[in-house]
Amino acid sequence: MAKTFTDNAGKGIVRTNWNTPLLSHLHKKLGVRFRYCGLPGPEILDLLLWREMLEEVVAFEPPDDSPDGTKAISELRFNLHKYKIPGRVFLGPFRAPTGRIGDEDAVDRPVRDR
Repeated sequence: MAKTFTDNAGKGIVRTNWNTPLLSHLHKKLGVRFRYCGLPGPEILDLLLWREMLEEVVAFEPPDDSPDGTKAISELRFNLHKYKIPGRVFLGPFRAPTGRIGDEDAVDRPVRDR
């Protein structure tokens, strides 16, 4: 099972001092709303800061250590609903493709030198 997101001081600094001001500037200057695609974690800390600037969220959450592997994704879905953030959430193990782009079965074939 995968470990769920853990916040720390460094991530908080990047979130509040770098990412949020940049997104806010672009949002105000260009009048755009953003689409978030990523792993926000069950506490959705980034999304809570950016919710007024978000049009849609596509969130991913790996299975956790709960008996059925869905405790974290349930919390994530609950928080999106609670804060009225529109989006979709997907649960699953994550595996990087092992083949080359263009290979029809790239996920199942090992990388090889050509």
